[in-house]
Amino acid sequence: MAKDARGWSKPDSADPTRFVLLRHGQTGDSVKHLFSGSTGTDPALTELGHQQARAAAERLRVMLENIRPQAIIASPLQRTQQTAEYAAQALDLPILTDPLLRECDFGDWEGYTMREIMGKYPELSQEWMRDPTVVPPNGESIAEVNDRVREFRESATKQWEQQTIVVVSHVTPIKSFIHQGMGNIPQVFYKTYLDLASLSVVDFFQDDSSTVRSINLTGEQLR
Repeated sequence: MAKDARGWSKPDSADPTRFVLLRHGQTGDSVKHLFSGSTGTDPALTELGHQQARAAAERLRVMLENIRPQAIIASPLQRTQQTAEYAAQALDLPILTDPLLRECDFGDWEGYTMREIMGKYPELSQEWMRDPTVVPPNGESIAEVNDRVREFRESATKQWEQQTIVVVSHVTPIKSFIHQGMGNIPQVFYKTYLDLASLSVVDFFQDDSSTVRSINLTGEQLR
């Protein structure tokens, strides 16, 4: 089957490696709408964040009831590790940690709101919201995050060929999976919304074709 036809029907070739992508629950920075990347304060989950992570783990358990996932791999940051603990309990799997799954390093923008950044860096912030190669001062571009997610994804697709794995990560890395699954469309980074503790699913095949199966599943959508 042609690579660009994956979304039309189940391919006749080998099964894909399925990435079930879980965003972490709420943190104090989430409440304040702050840039919270990989070099800031490394916030923990709030009480609501723990509730969200627990509920997401139960959704995972039901979703994967007939599909035994082979691994849970999480970003090393505290909020993802805490979220992953609930998934690990629900799925009876250990947590593997990979730094390639960490959130973007927002550099000097860490700890500020988008409104504050737009006031302090009006031209650069506008460019950043249009161009994934733009780098925040002393930080990391979205394109750089996408590159390291691709490195992780290609390795994981080989290691867990035709298996299902759960990835617990952050907005930018999860959007990178979706971006790659949709054929590297940059608008995905700017026009896709991911709720806290939401689930998305992307399949990748050995021939590097892909299918985006779902984006931003939450408890409300599953009722």
